[in-house]
Amino acid sequence: MSNERMDGVPEDLAKTLAREETKRNRMWDPVERTKVLLATLEWAEAQLRPEQRRNTMESALRRQALLLEQMKKDGVIG
Repeated sequence: MSNERMDGVPEDLAKTLAREETKRNRMWDPVERTKVLLATLEWAEAQLRPEQRRNTMESALRRQALLLEQMKKDGVIG
């Protein structure tokens, strides 16, 4: 019988990866980790074209206009 899990990752490799991830996580200060994650997300968002960005006033207004248009088409509003 093979020493692999159902996802195809050998059991000893899976244990090693889990152990290393735990070790890596222990080295992070939770506040610093949160700051780094937020900075990374902010950087990734900045790499998008403006029409792809989420949570901007313009994108919210576009979604609102599309929703209102659909509601009018469906007869939900007059």
